[in-house]
Amino acid sequence: MTKTIPKISVVVPCYNSELFIKETIASILSNMSNEIQLEIIAINDCSTDRTIEILKGFGDVLKVIDKVINEGACRARNDGIMAASGEFIALCDHDDIWEPDKLIRQLEKFSDPYVGLVCSDADSFNEHGVLIASMATDRPLKRGMVFHQLLCTNFIIQSSAIIRKEVFEEAGLFNEQIFPAEDLDLWLRITQKWHVNYVEKVLVHYRISSTMYSRDKIRMKQARIPVIINYAKKMDSAKVGRKIISIALREFGMDYWYDRQFIEARRKLKEAVKYDKKYGIIFYLLLTYLPPFALNTMLLLKQKLLNRAVCL
Repeated sequence: MTKTIPKISVVVPCYNSELFIKETIASILSNMSNEIQLEIIAINDCSTDRTIEILKGFGDVLKVIDKVINEGACRARNDGIMAASGEFIALCDHDDIWEPDKLIRQLEKFSDPYVGLVCSDADSFNEHGVLIASMATDRPLKRGMVFHQLLCTNFIIQSSAIIRKEVFEEAGLFNEQIFPAEDLDLWLRITQKWHVNYVEKVLVHYRISSTMYSRDKIRMKQARIPVIINYAKKMDSAKVGRKIISIALREFGMDYWYDRQFIEARRKLKEAVKYDKKYGIIFYLLLTYLPPFALNTMLLLKQKLLNRAVCL
């Protein structure tokens, strides 16, 4: 009996990627093996640099979609997904790096027919190649029916995700109208019906560049909060839904708090208290009514005490 070799389509949206795209594509190609059919679809979203020249330099190992209108990374991903012919679709940003065993390690997790998406641990590095952090520590992965957990923390790194093509056919594509929260929205749609699994190993190196929207935490949270509220309000338990909304608003408020934007912090913490009157939220909310000088002094004192504790 002839063994069926699974086909994985890798979708790579590209825009002005000349500095990193060669390294990214090479890392994807390092996953080629006799156990996998590999299709790489690179979508050039009207780059103005040498991106298309570099992509064409790879020859027939790439399928290149050269767009005539710049419509953004979200639409480019959707174009790639629609053009894919594999049973599985993997996503990779144009400046991220994969380990050579990424695909084969993740493919094993699809032996369970209920699993629709498999992700992995990742770490982040800057434009100079210096390691910043392990996302395994910051955002521990979950498996199974993870809809509720995703509402609290989006732990799925986009460049780590492999998804059954039939899942897209059922759940739909990325919502292009809610960038940069389109990934969380898609994961939530998927996890309402499908299980998630993961490989507990760093298989993706996630580049943090100066042009990335995800570096702007406030903008990211502004986009994600409406998505979280929308799904949380549809939950069977209204109490759990309200708690999840409160957690999201509290974290948003504390982002403003630690950036010393106390008026904005107050607004978000007030919203959080409406959904869940936790003492911790109320405490920080009351502190925002202190004069800015007093608040800054408190934060500086706290930092000095922490530094002193580390030195002891």
